[in-house]
Amino acid sequence: MQKRENGFLLLELLVTLALLAILLPPLLNVILTGTQILATAREQTIAVYLAREALEQLRSNSAELWEGQAEEVEGFAGFRRQVEITTLKVGEAVQPLRQVLVRVSWEEGEKELTLVTWQSGGEPVGRRDLH
Repeated sequence: MQKRENGFLLLELLVTLALLAILLPPLLNVILTGTQILATAREQTIAVYLAREALEQLRSNSAELWEGQAEEVEGFAGFRRQVEITTLKVGEAVQPLRQVLVRVSWEEGEKELTLVTWQSGGEPVGRRDLH
């Protein structure tokens, strides 16, 4: 009878290393892609929050928002917000329509999110009297 030695044979070790060399790069790629997707989702979530916050501030008149030039958002480094309000005259019998556009950009303008809402009645953007 032959005595079997404990431990790995060189061939078993080489097969294991070959399998690791084949399987590890795709697995690391999946992890890296997942991390990038999570970072993008986080940025987009912040951008949506900032745009909705601007729309709510305009609706309630609780804060002054400047039209035109994009400005850095306090507390959110790298995020800039711009508000544009355009009044459209549809016709004599129809009340004016306002387009309120909020644009949030980040990564020095390379990425951008835009929310648009409409308001009828020619009233200023903000809360209307409900008398």
